[in-house]
Amino acid sequence: MDTAVIDNYALNKQMYAKITPPSQDEVNAMFVNVGAWLSTHHKKHYYMLLNNELHYYTTFNLKNPNYDKMIQELKECLAFRGRVLDIEYQHAEDTYQIWIKEYKTDNVYMFMLFEAEDFVIEVE
Repeated sequence: MDTAVIDNYALNKQMYAKITPPSQDEVNAMFVNVGAWLSTHHKKHYYMLLNNELHYYTTFNLKNPNYDKMIQELKECLAFRGRVLDIEYQHAEDTYQIWIKEYKTDNVYMFMLFEAEDFVIEVE
């Protein structure tokens, strides 16, 4: 007898595919939380937005503490991919999961946003 194994990511993808998308005001409030999170990492400069499934990797270099500008850039990157369904803080990992529904396909994907200081090697 075969046993079906569904991981947590697959379950979340199915769930998010069925939800009613949040209003723009709700999405904006989620981004306010991300901005507050960024401000708690005031000595960090590098952040990554990652989705392995799509082979999507974007690194942000926050050269000064302009968190509003960082949020605007993040919004633009995500808007290019699709509609934001949810932005959820992961306490244990100190990351954000950002769930997106693609415009063209209606496929749902999760992007991770996290501090990426250790990903960059500065060469002088």
